[in-house]
Amino acid sequence: MLAIAVPLTWSFQSMYSIWQVEQQVDALSLEINDKNLYLNVLHVQIRSADTYIRLEVSSSSEIVHADFIALKAQLEERLGKPIRLDVTPRISL
Repeated sequence: MLAIAVPLTWSFQSMYSIWQVEQQVDALSLEINDKNLYLNVLHVQIRSADTYIRLEVSSSSEIVHADFIALKAQLEERLGKPIRLDVTPRISL
């Protein structure tokens, strides 16, 4: 029984950690450098101390590298830990 319970507990804990990140970031709207950015989380992966987030960022304005750096800083502050971002920019009209 213990052989089943331990891996199952670890698996549920991992799923819960991913769910927490998704709930804090998905469908979030942030104002960065006077631009409204809308976030859509595509994938979250947590491995030991590393948190990887792949997301789409939509805006009606041009999004530049400085905006992504500021976005990463705001998300790290919101989550309380360092993250790695893989961002796909989208234009919304």
